Amino acid sequence: MVDPLGLDGIYPDAIIFGGSGTIGILGGLTGGFEIVINSESGEVSLFINGGFEGGLTSFGINGKTGSIWNLDKNCDYEGSFLSANVAGGPLGKLGVSAFGTSDKLMSSKIIPGSYGSTISIGASLIPATFSADSTVYKNLFTIPFLGYVLNPAASLINAIDSGSSLIPSLDN
Repeated sequence: MVDPLGLDGIYPDAIIFGGSGTIGILGGLTGGFEIVINSESGEVSLFINGGFEGGLTSFGINGKTGSIWNLDKNCDYEGSFLSANVAGGPLGKLGVSAFGTSDKLMSSKIIPGSYGSTISIGASLIPATFSADSTVYKNLFTIPFLGYVLNPAASLINAIDSGSSLIPSLDN
């Protein structure tokens, strides 16, 4: 593909908004939801996730927002992910996470699947947490083309940068 702006890999393909919770001390269960607004494909999807978390964890909840790269279509976001999380604060919990797909780790590509980062704010029983988790994401539903309306500037940048039209081919 043509990359006239040189932003491929720099500008995210999608943004996320969501929430999650953790149950356990020094390990436990985690789960949540994410709304993925993809400016590359125009899709908006609702995902739920669940899995296991280990490290210095606590009972807690948080809201989060972030960016996803290497996501041509939202169906590629479904599956297994690994993430690392750090959070802390005196009253609430401000945190950051980095994540990536884990089901494509044996791929020959340098970056085999979707990856991203989030910023979160929430509350927990302890003031600082350091953890890693393995979760599985499941798509509940997708609305096509709504992402172009909700994030038009990003859609335009992604279309120019990929050298393609804003209107995706329906046979993909």
